[in-house]
Amino acid sequence: MSPRMHTWASVLILVALGCGQNDLTQSVTPAPPTTDDLIIADCYEIQAALEAYAAEHDGLFPGGFGDTDVNVMQADLLRPNRYTGLMTEPRLLGQDRRWPGQIGVTLFQELSPYGQEPWGSTEVHGYRITGRGAHDVIITLQSTASVSPEALQAYDTLWESVNLVAAALEQFRAEKGVYPAYTGDETPLGNTMVDFLPGGTLLMNPISDVRDSPTDGSAAAPCQIGYTALHRSSDGTVDAYVLDVLGPDGVSVIFSLLPFSSQDWGG
Repeated sequence: MSPRMHTWASVLILVALGCGQNDLTQSVTPAPPTTDDLIIADCYEIQAALEAYAAEHDGLFPGGFGDTDVNVMQADLLRPNRYTGLMTEPRLLGQDRRWPGQIGVTLFQELSPYGQEPWGSTEVHGYRITGRGAHDVIITLQSTASVSPEALQAYDTLWESVNLVAAALEQFRAEKGVYPAYTGDETPLGNTMVDFLPGGTLLMNPISDVRDSPTDGSAAAPCQIGYTALHRSSDGTVDAYVLDVLGPDGVSVIFSLLPFSSQDWGG
């Protein structure tokens, strides 16, 4: 290779090395977090708070009748629904994970042996955190090692039952144009909300094996579902409702649902 060619080759190598060095030192701006990223981060922060509480309370989590700590924690953890901007999350008392941006927290009470009363303890032995994105649940965090399979099954059955009642209420409204004033209210076709439930009968209580749900007004028995009609319009039309479910202890509300609309995300 001639001296001139050697010089040009050296220049090209240095230029190439210089470009590579510049590429390595250039900073890459991270993409901003998505709405779902924020919901997931919120769920992990809530989990950390629950675990910190349990570490100071012999492994028990907040919740249960007369436990004011759960209200304090609710206030400390309060944050916006990442889709609505309303300060409504998380829901430590009354899980609802049906609508975008909701973070539901189920606090599991332990059951007494089936057929014995009282049905459950006020002590909370576990939790389940669910964060919902635009269309579905995007994260579930839980601690259930100290919760019996029977208790988990009862809670899951209750959640399924609550959604069955909600679906029946929507079918009732489709026929009458409004929600029922009470469980025995009828559509023009003679159907009650119970007629739209599976088999056209009340739902089975998972711990008492009695068909007692839904009942008019607030739930009055362990693991019962209560139905309360709401009048939000000035003309007295039944345009909303509350479904509430008592836990195994018979006093603590574990689920609470409203019908869906844009104004209900913060309900």
